[in-house]
Amino acid sequence: MCKSAVCFFIGVKRRLCPYPVAVVFFLCLVAACGSAPEQPRQPDPNTAIPFACLRYDSAQVEYRLDSLQNRGFILQTYLPDAADRSRPYELIAYVLDTLDDYPNSWIPDTLRIVSDSLPKYFSGRVIVGNNEIRREQIEDIINDRHGNRISYDYLLFTPTVEGNFNHLVYWIKPIKGNAIAAGNEGKIQISSPQPPTHTW
Repeated sequence: MCKSAVCFFIGVKRRLCPYPVAVVFFLCLVAACGSAPEQPRQPDPNTAIPFACLRYDSAQVEYRLDSLQNRGFILQTYLPDAADRSRPYELIAYVLDTLDDYPNSWIPDTLRIVSDSLPKYFSGRVIVGNNEIRREQIEDIINDRHGNRISYDYLLFTPTVEGNFNHLVYWIKPIKGNAIAAGNEGKIQISSPQPPTHTW
């Protein structure tokens, strides 16, 4: 067996010897291709799925928070028109109450697209599912440090992909006019994917 292997090696060597330059060039080319760093693929707005920045108007939020049974909101992604790829993914909001029920299941609140915002585009692996935002998180960003309600026009939901599990989640902050509402002190909350939930 050893003799056969040696003969095979010598035979290959004899066949390759007339072409030493070509062999060296080929090996260098293979080595260069194998070590080239992979370039991350950039989102293409012409083909990538758009996700919208959304607003949950203060009148709707306050109406839902009036009930002490409201534990928070379950946010569900939806398409306003599945036949139109250019239309961004949006959100509807269900109230989650203390009985683990959804009292507005027949008429969920629809979050509207922020008129002057641009859609967000992502690339790579993204897990799209329901998100939860708890009542305590909402009250944290719409109350000042003394616990008093601040004046705000709407809650801004900005889509992002968290880096641990690649879930689509939303940064949430209160807006008054075109800026973060006064009294908020720069506090921001983030929705939690469900499941898994309460991971942040």
